[in-house]
Amino acid sequence: MDVSYLNTKRIRKERKMSLRDLSAKSGLSISFLSNYENGKVNISIAALYQIAQSLEVPIKLLLAAEEDHALLVVPHDNRYAVIQHKTSEGTAVQEFLTRGASFDMQVTVMHLPPYMDSGNPAKHKSEEFLFVLTGTVVLMLDMHQDVTLQKGDMAYYDANLSHSWKNPSGEAAEFLLVASKTGF
Repeated sequence: MDVSYLNTKRIRKERKMSLRDLSAKSGLSISFLSNYENGKVNISIAALYQIAQSLEVPIKLLLAAEEDHALLVVPHDNRYAVIQHKTSEGTAVQEFLTRGASFDMQVTVMHLPPYMDSGNPAKHKSEEFLFVLTGTVVLMLDMHQDVTLQKGDMAYYDANLSHSWKNPSGEAAEFLLVASKTGF
């Protein structure tokens, strides 16, 4: 169950912020934020990150279920997924495996359809580990040469550098992405 909109509303009110205040800090419209907090619209990971930054909380607090436990088991068909980027060629989806506030890592699985990219580059105060599960992934890292990774390859990098990914092949690609706690 998606709880991010409920957590956003709760944390915003705890911070004594109006929707207008959150809109001004995040750059997202008041109407979008209102619809989101009422569960009427979906949200991209980029917009959720903007909200987290504006509320000055790790993004995982917005995604956290009410109860956090020392052990987390997430069945394959019960992952929280967000659309990372969507074009006429397909949809890049990020599935969150860890969402609770008690975890030191944010673990996700990224799905990139053929010839798809992850959209606008991101950057956050974190370190990231990328492990290719299937297909080919090109890591585009700010001021560095693009790095092509195949199934079984990994990359570890400073996520404070602008970064994004693309699938240059005609086959779907999946990769495990782990970010350290400081970025989320």
